[in-house]
Amino acid sequence: MIGLIAANHLGAQQSLTGRRSQATRKELEAALAGMPAAQQNSTEAQMIKDRLAHGDFKVGDRVTLYIEGEAKPVDTLTVTPAQTVVIPGLAEVNLQGVLRSELEDQVVAQLRKYLRNPVVRAQALIRIGLLGEFRNPGYYSFPAETPLNDTFVAAGGLSNNSDLSKTTMRRGDDIIWHPEELKPQLAAGATLDQMDLQSGDVLKVGSHGGGALSALQIASLAIGVTLGVITLVAVLGK
Repeated sequence: MIGLIAANHLGAQQSLTGRRSQATRKELEAALAGMPAAQQNSTEAQMIKDRLAHGDFKVGDRVTLYIEGEAKPVDTLTVTPAQTVVIPGLAEVNLQGVLRSELEDQVVAQLRKYLRNPVVRAQALIRIGLLGEFRNPGYYSFPAETPLNDTFVAAGGLSNNSDLSKTTMRRGDDIIWHPEELKPQLAAGATLDQMDLQSGDVLKVGSHGGGALSALQIASLAIGVTLGVITLVAVLGK
């Protein structure tokens, strides 16, 4: 029993490592190597293999760069279809096969061809949707270490009609965080990285009311329109 619990705990740790956006190559390789043979073809294993082979950066992802001594030291760049970022007037940095945790080293290695001892800070951003009951819903980019509840400010904060008990985090058509799971994460100040969020994930905040109330309002409106038409026909018929 103890062995089974330990194995399950190890599996959970490996799963968490494989999903962390800032996981290092060494951590991913160790997580993959620690998986039993029966799990080497699992979805989790394939995800890790894909990250190791192709890297983390996809078209449209955004990166912030600080380059000491440049006329414009801070810039936000977008990953091109060729999986590169273009630093204006300096270089095009290849991000094929590069993990988020390797970004800064990759940028420094490229810039050394043009600058002597470049001092660089590079940060990959995660672009998530803040939709539903926000004052300014939309898609916003944040550093991976940003607490999820701090992202609300970018979308203008929650609307007066927001209901966090009806809030979900989605990845495509799948719900990856349910309302009862989100609440403690928000209370604890969990970061995007700790919650395994990826670019394209969507936080959908629900609203108060809805359901039967909305149906009642719709039914009332329909009845009102019908009565109005009947009255108009009766008037015109006179």
